[in-house]
Amino acid sequence: MSVKKNTALNILGAAAPMAVMLVTVPLYVKILGEARYGVLSLVWLVLGYFSFLELGLGKATANQLAKAAEASAEERSEIFWTAVIVNLAMGAAGGCVLWIAGSTVIDRLPGLAPQFRMESRDALPWLVATFPLALVSSVLNGALEGRSEFFILNVLQVATNTIFQIAPLAVAYWYSPDLGWVIPAAVLSRAGMNFFFLFACWRRVPLQGRPRVSRARLKSLFSYGGWVAVTGIAAPLLETGERMIVGMVLGPAAVTHYTIPMQLVTKAKVLPGALCRALFPSLSSSSAEESSRLAAESACSLAWLLALGCSIGAFALKPFLALWISPEFSRTAAPIGELLLLGVWVTGVAHVPYFYLQARGRPDLIAKLHIIELPLYLLLAWTAAGTTGLTGVAAAWVARGIIESAAMFHLAGMIERRSVQVVWAGITVATACLLTMALDLSLAWRAATICLCCGSALLSVSKRILLIRRATA
Repeated sequence: MSVKKNTALNILGAAAPMAVMLVTVPLYVKILGEARYGVLSLVWLVLGYFSFLELGLGKATANQLAKAAEASAEERSEIFWTAVIVNLAMGAAGGCVLWIAGSTVIDRLPGLAPQFRMESRDALPWLVATFPLALVSSVLNGALEGRSEFFILNVLQVATNTIFQIAPLAVAYWYSPDLGWVIPAAVLSRAGMNFFFLFACWRRVPLQGRPRVSRARLKSLFSYGGWVAVTGIAAPLLETGERMIVGMVLGPAAVTHYTIPMQLVTKAKVLPGALCRALFPSLSSSSAEESSRLAAESACSLAWLLALGCSIGAFALKPFLALWISPEFSRTAAPIGELLLLGVWVTGVAHVPYFYLQARGRPDLIAKLHIIELPLYLLLAWTAAGTTGLTGVAAAWVARGIIESAAMFHLAGMIERRSVQVVWAGITVATACLLTMALDLSLAWRAATICLCCGSALLSVSKRILLIRRATA
């Protein structure tokens, strides 16, 4: 199946859970309350962060299965079972770490009512018990991605995310909003879907022979996955660490005012995520020159599609939040979301060099970059939270994204590509447009920025097509 078709499947697969979220989030806030929903958001952050214990084996599995497309089923089965068994073992060990870390977060979170603290403690054993299955899911997803089985992968992901959103809400509505019931319902619904993923892998990899760990495969997986694991430790903190800081410095209610617009605007990353997931098998198996050309052309087109989407998002965000949640909530959260959209656009384009480096066997460069920027960013976010509140935290997240994206393009060697040079003049225009949107100017100004982005996007795409034609003439 072509990259275009796989990208379309990935977009559709991501759009369905977004539609469900648009319905469920206001209901969650109404039924649970802002404080309890803020606690629930922090719980998911803790659980998601400790997924680094999967040691990068999900992405390593995708990379190696893509390269082993012509290998025998027995060889592919060795790769799969080695990654699954190791992740199960690490999940058991990680459950103990999660117990300690979760208890610490619950006990030290400021402004948390004793009732919510007790509810969170009651739900913690459920998180620990299902943690090994949560880690294995990364390998199951990676296996289907490496085999380019994007149709079945997206069907299962849509089902999983839909059940994950609806099951706990149903428990909260019909039984109790107590987190001791809501959290287990969410975790068990997601973990139970792993069995459907396993069945799909059994048929599509396909799996043959008995499950066993291959030492040769283990070494190969770890040599790649080790650096991915380092990124897995740093990247969640770089992407979501400021939410933990907001909770610790400003309290759970502030987490809700920051998390909801963040969750909403980062849905724009569906496009780069869908494109790069579809590109990854090709980037992994193609020649160096072909991969470089494909990555550069993808980055050029993606930059303008995202600029247009983020500008429209900034135009509509404030009235949408007022209608979706409430006018009071919109007045606080919309300026935060409009500022975050700039960072979403910049980091979205950086998906291309990120996936390119991983596909070409250089995840170490990404990991080293994250190690350098992590302490600096967390210090900046902590200082911003204490001095300028949520606006400062959002600005820190955007600044980090701009610096990281520039470094990522440099490490991938993509800055000198002619097709990428086309976007730089337009990047200045799009940045000015998005900043204008964040200033809460009149409707006429906002409409003008959208027209400017549309014109710039058309100009950039036409120039890119001309460059490609000249290069292939």
